[in-house]
Amino acid sequence: MDISNGIDAVLNWNPVTHNIYSTPLTPDGYLILYNETPYEDDHYYYFLGRSYTTSYTHHDVAEFRDQMYYRIKAYKNYRADDEALLDDLIRLSKTKSLLWKDALDLLEMGGN
Repeated sequence: MDISNGIDAVLNWNPVTHNIYSTPLTPDGYLILYNETPYEDDHYYYFLGRSYTTSYTHHDVAEFRDQMYYRIKAYKNYRADDEALLDDLIRLSKTKSLLWKDALDLLEMGGN
């Protein structure tokens, strides 16, 4: 992570190339989660955004927070409407803090 400008946190990570079964995988993108404590499980992290590359900028975070923890999740679109559901999720997360567990519920409900 780079916060050299004193305000933005620039996250960089290695690309995912295999799934848990060692099958080659090229993700459609990455989902970024954040929390102020590292001790929460994924469900209690907040949804921040999406990236199609291995980089993401969390704008203005260092101006308001002393520390922040991130988790990156690779995703693959398996249903035709997954991309639209993610776009809706991103719009919603810009208006309120959205726990990952609630974001997952919205994604699952939208796919049914």
